[in-house]
Amino acid sequence: MTESFSAYMTSSTDVLQVRLIHANGNELVRIERRGQVLYNVVNTDLQNKADQAYVINSLKIRSDQVFVSDITPNSENGIFSSPLVPTIRFSSPIANQNGNTFGMIVINVDASFFLSEIVTHTDVDEHVYATNSTSEFILGHKNEKDFASFYGKQYNWDDAFKRVSNPFWITSQTIKTWEGDKDKFIAEQFTSSPNIISNIGQTFVSFQYPLSQIYNTVYSDLIPIFLILLLACLASHISLYFYWANVRRISYTEGMQKELRDRQGQDNMFESLTELSPEAMVITDASGQIVLVNSQTEKVFGYQRKDLIGKLVHQLLPEDLADKHKSHIKNYAQNPVVMSMNNGRDLLARHADESLFPVHVSLSPIQLDDRLLIAASVRNISELKHEQETLQKATDEAQRANEAKSMFLANMSHEIRTPLNAVIGLSHLLKDENLSSAQLNLVSKIQLAGRSLLAIVNDVLDLAKIEANEMSINQAPCKLSKLISDVFELFSTQAETKGLSFELELDENLPSWIQTDEKFIRQILTNLLGNAIKFTDEGFVYLRVNVIDSDNLPRNQKMVRFCVEDSGVGINKEGQENIFQPFQQAESSTNRRFGGTGLGLSIVKNMVTELGGEISVDSEIGKGSQFYFKLPFVISSLDEEDIFNVSGDNLRVLIAEDNPQDREFLVAQAKALGWKACSVVDGEELVKAVKSLIDSGGKLPDVLMVDYEMPKIDGITALSLCFTKLSAEIIYLQCWWCLLTS
Repeated sequence: MTESFSAYMTSSTDVLQVRLIHANGNELVRIERRGQVLYNVVNTDLQNKADQAYVINSLKIRSDQVFVSDITPNSENGIFSSPLVPTIRFSSPIANQNGNTFGMIVINVDASFFLSEIVTHTDVDEHVYATNSTSEFILGHKNEKDFASFYGKQYNWDDAFKRVSNPFWITSQTIKTWEGDKDKFIAEQFTSSPNIISNIGQTFVSFQYPLSQIYNTVYSDLIPIFLILLLACLASHISLYFYWANVRRISYTEGMQKELRDRQGQDNMFESLTELSPEAMVITDASGQIVLVNSQTEKVFGYQRKDLIGKLVHQLLPEDLADKHKSHIKNYAQNPVVMSMNNGRDLLARHADESLFPVHVSLSPIQLDDRLLIAASVRNISELKHEQETLQKATDEAQRANEAKSMFLANMSHEIRTPLNAVIGLSHLLKDENLSSAQLNLVSKIQLAGRSLLAIVNDVLDLAKIEANEMSINQAPCKLSKLISDVFELFSTQAETKGLSFELELDENLPSWIQTDEKFIRQILTNLLGNAIKFTDEGFVYLRVNVIDSDNLPRNQKMVRFCVEDSGVGINKEGQENIFQPFQQAESSTNRRFGGTGLGLSIVKNMVTELGGEISVDSEIGKGSQFYFKLPFVISSLDEEDIFNVSGDNLRVLIAEDNPQDREFLVAQAKALGWKACSVVDGEELVKAVKSLIDSGGKLPDVLMVDYEMPKIDGITALSLCFTKLSAEIIYLQCWWCLLTS
């Protein structure tokens, strides 16, 4: 809701506030404009507006109707904003699912433009007044008599004017004559009533022309005519000549007077517009001489208006920039356009007390008939700068706290996973012993519980690595079809147990060997296939992998598309939008029915992104889901494929692991696979064992399995010593090596 309100106010700069108000009058959401910044008002500052007319009347209309309030000064908590902002409020009720009125949307709009539009359609000698439904003046006086309640006074139409009879036998219903303090006025009046159920929102507009001015105009027009008629009686040819000359003179004079009135009206309008600006407005000519400033300029710079008019604008700039600014004005005058002066830079202005303060400056050309003026809109951003610095400081502190949290989770998960791996490994060895049926059942349950807990710990650790930006890709050769088939076979028994049709479809054009992080691919497929089977009670689960065209990839790469499709429960539209967020599931009942932490798909999305791919979902409730992800793979050459196609039978493995339980488990697993395995207790022993084999001319092991974290020498340092101090060429040609982390 707040994003929608903010987007609307960003596109509509005359909107001051957008609020969601409950039927009881309590504000639920309020987005308001403070200067050029939009603020989401915190709950503690929200108010109850039950006594406001727009709330009371909005509850009386239908949801397809709009209630329009009076134009009044904007106020908060009974305090009028300063400077005064004439505000009109539009409100419309909204209903809940039962058709009952839940509340209303209220939009506060700056009515200054509406009032200024009324003024622009008046002549110089005309006076225009406007009142609201309470007969309070909202336009016309340009002093404290407009919005008198804002100044704590009472002053309305009846206080200013008294109805008198019309002169000249005028019978029009819209034209009336009023008597004020100094003169009588003929007025044409209009009334706008936007609300059917109430007079609230009614605006009364009166265009008045002084009766004395009408008499003067009539007399001044009749006298020349009488003179011309008198002269015509004396001499027709002289009278005709003087008549023609007089007409020419009158026409010229009226034209000059009209031009003067128009120019005066433009100047007045221009000055009024600058005064309406909430920012400092400095108007200069093409030489930099100040010709007009508004009251905000006095507040921002600390000068009196008379001290600025006629002076050069350079006195408002830092002294070291004053001389350079002359050339800037000259260049701007040659190509005047609307522009911002900041453009990512910090600009400073000089106060009357010689202090400097940060500003945002926008320039706009004003092309008159005889000259060019330059309007500079200046906003003091000292407070904004302070808020930005405070926000940045808070952001940095939050980032540090988040990093500390992620590091804590990573370390704790690592410490939990080490003994947990030992439990799972020992239970695997225990299962091979001569056990009774009851004992075997208990061991199986230990293994199942251990694997479930390990999956949760792995998810938490992966999420912590992602948030700590420690998730790194380890590119290595991988046989793609075998990797996919191995993962697929892991779930075949599970799918068969549920009676599901479980099928794998591989594109014949799939590359044989690729360079990628096999762990990432395996975990992505494991998560997606596991979810598909878990959320499908009957029907099918399909895995399809095919090559797709991509013009943006180098020649040695191919784009491969994976699709996991099921006929399960499906995901609604709202769930699809959040499904890849941490701790999010399709709906709240999912956890109760199927279990899980909601981390799997978040980790999948991050892994796909790390591999340079994209993932999406297409689903419908009751019809199943399709998860798509596509990844770019580097294709291995034929020579590389020959090297990679090595059989795993009778491999000789040297394991370096300091944890006795993990070391025993790894050796047992390797032997269970038919490998020849031996072990050392740390990195130093690994270096010694490899050196001994090289010195004696013995054959090095096919694989070095090295723990990443060991006392004395860690895994990377140990391998580095083997390469640099022993024989890098021999080790590289004869050994595969891998780093282990628990």
